[in-house]
Amino acid sequence: MDFVFPDVPFPSPRIFAATGEEALRLLVHRHHEYLLKSPIHYLFPPDKEALEKLVRRAADFVVEMCGGPRYYTSTRGEPRMRSRHFPTTIDERAREVWLICYRDALKEAGFPLPILEEFWNWIEPFSIRMVNRRTTWDPPRRVPFSSIQDAFAL
Repeated sequence: MDFVFPDVPFPSPRIFAATGEEALRLLVHRHHEYLLKSPIHYLFPPDKEALEKLVRRAADFVVEMCGGPRYYTSTRGEPRMRSRHFPTTIDERAREVWLICYRDALKEAGFPLPILEEFWNWIEPFSIRMVNRRTTWDPPRRVPFSSIQDAFAL
């Protein structure tokens, strides 16, 4: 038996308005820096050029989802992120590492506190949808904003 995917509340354009494109791109870049030092570093291309292309596409996606220009869909079409990631094994543990790296990148980037919860409430359930290989019968562990907010001195 599988689990039911949670709803993913997409972020409002106020995230882009509060951060701007450069800050969102920096966030995605820092997130990938953490990922490359993490236990799931092997999921990312070792080739610098391929990695830069991947980070640019990921930043295009985040910018667009947060209310910025439609960079991602204008070059890649509809996101279909789950199916695009299917060739890469993403299990529950990889998802948890990915989220920890996002938490750390958000903190390091000084993500604006007034919109931090909204961003997390999008990225956390979104990450569950990326799990494509199950290693346990239990549903993926939820990581509510309340469980990470201490990291931001809230």
